Amino acid sequence: MVTTFKVSTVPTYMHEFYRGRFGRPSGRFTDIPAMRGFIGYQLRLVNALISRPKGFNTEDPETVIHLNPYLIEEDFDDLIVVLDNLAKHALVDSRLIDYAKPQVLELRKNFASIRNRSQQRG
Repeated sequence: MVTTFKVSTVPTYMHEFYRGRFGRPSGRFTDIPAMRGFIGYQLRLVNALISRPKGFNTEDPETVIHLNPYLIEEDFDDLIVVLDNLAKHALVDSRLIDYAKPQVLELRKNFASIRNRSQQRG
């Protein structure tokens, strides 16, 4: 994983992280806008997770998952790495990360049912 770039904001970190992960042809995304859309939803998910302990309910994490058509179960592993690195680079208070990580694990556990509910609505 690329973690040696200069980090100044959460969005900058997330874009650099995923560009290092998916910047080379991987077959996962059909084009650059699809990859950028995925990153945007991942950023929204991180913001939703770290805003809750601050007392802000900006978005429901399950809704963000529902909206991200590119998300797969393995992406939750990357989210844990992202959260750890956000604390490591002092971009997010480690207490917020400690709150968010169990939520990520719970969301991963319920990922299939979240997808099923969204397909039934759609």
